[in-house]
Amino acid sequence: MEFPVKYMKLAQGDEAKTRLYEPFPLKVFINPVMEVVNSQQVVFPEGCESIRGFTADVPRHFEVKVSVLQSRATLDR
Repeated sequence: MEFPVKYMKLAQGDEAKTRLYEPFPLKVFINPVMEVVNSQQVVFPEGCESIRGFTADVPRHFEVKVSVLQSRATLDR
C-alpha cells in the first residue's frame, strides 16, 4: 500500500483536503490487525478495481491503528 505525493496532485478539486489525504511511502502489511481508534463513520465513494465503472458509497471508521509483522517478523504498530 502506498500513497505518494504525485497521487495527491491527481486528486480533483478539494478531494485531497476533504478526505484528509496524507502521503505515505510503500508499505507491505503482513498479517494486518486493525483496531478502531475513532469509531466515527465517514462515507466516500470508492471504485471497484475488478469491475470497471462500478462505484458505491462506502462507510469507514475515521481512524484505525494497524499492527503488522515486518518482513523480519518483528511487530510494528
